[in-house]
Parts: sequence; C-alpha cells; structure tokens
Amino acid sequence: MVNIFTIVFSKFVDIKNMILRDRFRDSDSKISNKMKNTISTISKETTIPPITEVWKQSPSITLPTPKLHYINQLIQQWLSLPEVQNTLREEVNAIKNGTSKYLKNNRQSADMTDTDTSLLETGVRPRELSPRPGDGSPPRSPSPFSLLKTSRSIRDPNSPAHEKEHPYPKKICLLQEESTTTQTPQQPIPKISSLTHSTPDTTTLPKFYFPKGFPDSMADTDYRQHITQSVQAIFKRSKDGFITRIEFQEVTKSIGFPIYWKEPLFSLMSAGSDRISFPAFKRMWKSLNEECHDDEARFVYILSGGKKNYLVYEDFEFILQDIVDSHPGLTFLTSHQEFHSRYIQTVVGRIFFSINRSWNGKITTQEIRRSNLLPTIKLLELEDDINKITDYFSYEHFYVIYCKFWELDSDHDLLINKAELSRYADQTLSSRIIDRIFSSCVRSVSSRKQGEDFMTYDDFIRFILAEEDKKHPTSIEYWFRCMDIDGDGVISLYEMEYFYVDQKNRLEELGAEMPAFVDLACQMLDLVKPAVNSQITLSDIKRCKLGYIFYNTFINLDKYLEYEQKDPTARDPDEIVSMTDWEKFASLQYESLIANESENETQDCNDVESMPV
Repeated sequence: MVNIFTIVFSKFVDIKNMILRDRFRDSDSKISNKMKNTISTISKETTIPPITEVWKQSPSITLPTPKLHYINQLIQQWLSLPEVQNTLREEVNAIKNGTSKYLKNNRQSADMTDTDTSLLETGVRPRELSPRPGDGSPPRSPSPFSLLKTSRSIRDPNSPAHEKEHPYPKKICLLQEESTTTQTPQQPIPKISSLTHSTPDTTTLPKFYFPKGFPDSMADTDYRQHITQSVQAIFKRSKDGFITRIEFQEVTKSIGFPIYWKEPLFSLMSAGSDRISFPAFKRMWKSLNEECHDDEARFVYILSGGKKNYLVYEDFEFILQDIVDSHPGLTFLTSHQEFHSRYIQTVVGRIFFSINRSWNGKITTQEIRRSNLLPTIKLLELEDDINKITDYFSYEHFYVIYCKFWELDSDHDLLINKAELSRYADQTLSSRIIDRIFSSCVRSVSSRKQGEDFMTYDDFIRFILAEEDKKHPTSIEYWFRCMDIDGDGVISLYEMEYFYVDQKNRLEELGAEMPAFVDLACQMLDLVKPAVNSQITLSDIKRCKLGYIFYNTFINLDKYLEYEQKDPTARDPDEIVSMTDWEKFASLQYESLIANESENETQDCNDVESMPV
C-alpha cells in the first residue's frame, strides 16, 4: 500500500521542492513550464487521468503564478476524481494480494522515500540521492531542510556576490552556518529491508469533556437499581399496576427529584397518557440515566422531552403551570385564571434574562450549571411564601412588571410603541436610546417579527430588568449593545457623543447646563479605565464595576442628575442590606402600587387593578 501512495506523494514533494529551489531565480513562466513537465510524469507512471486536465478545469488556479496552496488544491482536486480513486483502490487490492507491479519495480524507490522521511523527522539534513543502477527513477530533488540550512545564494553556492540575494535574513543564516559546522558526522543511511512498518502508537487522550455529566458506571448502576426497586414497590401498591398523574408525586419523591419536576417527568414517561405502568417507567428511567449523569442534564432532558440538548420558552410550560396550581403561595390565583399565562410568561422571561447569556433563546445544560435555577426550584418545596423567593418566582415582582407594562400600553393590545415607552419613569430615557432599544440589537428572536415599531411583553421584561439593575451582568451587555451603534464591539468617542448630544439638549430644556463633551469624556474614560485609550469594550465595563454610572450618564437623565448631586462622602443605607437594585426597585414600586390601589377602591377598576395582590 505504501508504494502507490509513495509515487503520488513523492511527485507532490518534487513539485514543492522545485518551487522552493527555483522561486528566487527563475521567472514565473519557467516555473510553470517545469511544473507542467513534472506533473505530467505522474500520469505516465499510472493509469490515472493527467493532472494537467484538472489544472485546466480549475479557474481559481492560474498557470503563470503557481503558489503552494494552489498546488495543494490542485492535488486534492486530482485525487478526488473517480478515475483516480478507482485506480488507487485497484492498486491497494493488488498490493494486498501480492500481484502489484509496484511491489517489485518500486521497492528501492519506497526504501529511499521512507529513509528520507525518517531523516526529515529527526531533523538531519539528507544527502542528495543519486539513482541506483537499474533504477529508472530520476534523481531526488533537494529536501526543504537542505535549502533552509544553505547559507549562500541558491543561484551560485560558491559566489559571495550573491549573498545579498539570500531569501532569508542574514542573522538567521549565520546561526544556521554555526549549527552546520558543529554538526556531528552523519551516520550511514539505513536500508529498509521490507515494506512493513511498525504499528504507530495508538494511545489516545482520555475523554475529558462530558456535556451531560461525568459518567460513573458503578454509581449509576447502583443508583438506578435502588430507584427501580423503590418505585416498583409503589406500583405494586396500586390496584391495577398503573399510577395516575396525581399519584406520581410519590414516585418523584422516591426518585429524589424536586416535587415540581413531577409534571414534565410524568408527561415524558406516559407519552401523553393519563396513567403509566411500571415497565414504561423502567424503560424510560433506564434511557434517562444512560443519557444523563447529573441533575442539570436530567432537567434539560425531562423538560425537552429527550429531543433537544437545550431548552426554549415553551419547554417551561408544564413545570411552571404545576407551580401555579400546587404551590401554597399561589393558591389565590386559582380564581384568577386569566393571570396564569402572564405570570408564567414573566417567570420564563426572568429565567432567560438571567441564564441565557448567549442571547439566542436556547438555555443549554452548561448555562443551567452556572445558574441557581435548580436550587431555587428546590427551595419552592421548603418556602410557602412565594414572595420570599425573589429569584424568578416572586409574585410581587411579577405584579410590578405587569402593572408597569399595562400603564404604558394605552390600547391594551400587549404591544407598546416608542411614544408609549418614552413615558416610562416620567420620560427619563433619551429618544436616541429608545430607538436603539426598539432595534434588533437587544430584542428576542421571536419578537423581531413585530418589526422595529412595537415592543412585546417579553421585550419589556428584558428592558425593565436591565434598566432598574444596571449592575447585573446581562444588563451590562444589554446597554452595551444599545450604545455600540456600529456593532464593532467598542464604544467609541463618536458613539458617546451621539448620546451625549441628546442628554445635553434635554438638560438645557430644564434650565441646567451639561459639562462639555471633552470634559465628560475624560471623566468617563478615567472611570472605566479602558485597556485601549478612547475605546471602551464590554470587558472594560465589567472590570471597572461602575458601568451603571457610565450608562446612566448617556441614557438616563434622572439617574445621571441623582449621581451628580449625591454627596460622595455619604454612605448609602441600602448598601448594608444585601439586596440587588432590582429588588429595591420592585419593593418600593409594589408598596406604591398597593397604596394607590387602596385609594382607588371606591372607583371603577380596570383589569390590572383587579389583579390579586
């Protein structure tokens, strides 16, 4: 098998060596003629179609200026021809059967090729091999190593007048001359007596990437058998050997999963039926543990129905509906079915805002591992007051978000335009930043179908979370996307001035004066301390920990004035309390909404005012 590939490879090496040798002394036309002659010899030694035909059919490979990568493409195209592949396949079979003509005629050529290759691998400069008596092969071309180690001009090795034409730096050449003079005498070239080669080392690196958890075969087997036995006892206690949806909660506890996993887990194992048998459970349980080896991977597998390695919005429907129906802190929603979907939509929006850092609408297993989602779901079993679980599930936070959206949505079609969003927080946002918010840079993939004229409720959830807590990692990315107008990953002075002009005009309307842009820009650069002067990147803002001040300066007038008028020596009393900016905002707004609700009890109430509080 070595011989047929040796012919093709040796000719290919001859072409490359010819280019390395002649590229500095011959014109392009001479190189092209020599390459044509060399390449044509391949077809004479085999029954393969001429490679020059492939050259003519390749418009991207021009004859006057042959380059090394073009030659690589030419050889690859030639080897991909059906005629070439069939010929190679026939020769390989002939070599296996011992009937190939290359076993006898090219044994010496193969020995030379293998010897030259071994010397190249060891770094020893091979000698130019002359043709052996009786061997019809031409003299071998010099190895690239011999060209690299030649200190004089290739045109005339003995002429010092051509030393300036050496293709490599003089300093490198001198070092090569010194290493050449001190080189130990070369050993005689060993002869290879057979065509067999030693088996290469097949040692491979152990697997180190486990996207679905690290598998522990013994632990997984023991765990699976223990769960199977305990669940089988539960099925035996049933009358007909089947378990319904309501009774499946006991099975979920026996497995060790949080009880709020029961609804998606039952839907996965029952395949749409109202009850499940033990064989069906055992079969699906085995498949689940063979695929997944940790809780995060099992969570994705269960919610996605075993069809995807990520989660989308719709995959959370079963588990969140079960929380709404069965959690003690949400029993008051039983008589308000119309708010179930809005609460679920808000929770899903908050989950994706905090976890889906790739902004593609797909939560992966790795993103769940980096989050606190599963511990928070587990906490729902221990805490009856849903409002104490401020991450994702707080009803008070949902109440604030939905009421704020309802106030802006004048026609209550669950879509708001730019004029309606400008009324948010007493028109504190600049018009230019509102235009950026409605662009596709920060909107969800599903809501982009509405165009740039309307904002959906999902987009508003993302907006209000980013606006009221600019210290959150996703909020930092949100506003960076808005201010990076050209999308080059850098907020330049031009982009800062673009938003500064709008802030300055609005401040002058209030009778105040904005600092000059040069002074303000210097202040912001000193605040952020970018790695590259006058170019602020996302990593710069995250590193400085003061990104909220930078953003408010250019997009939120009220918060900018609040920061400017703040006493730098005064300590914020809220710093003592371990609450995020969003939690502080939601708590104050909820109290304000409840106070307004009590004042308007005697007045006509709209849909939002009739929401349970």
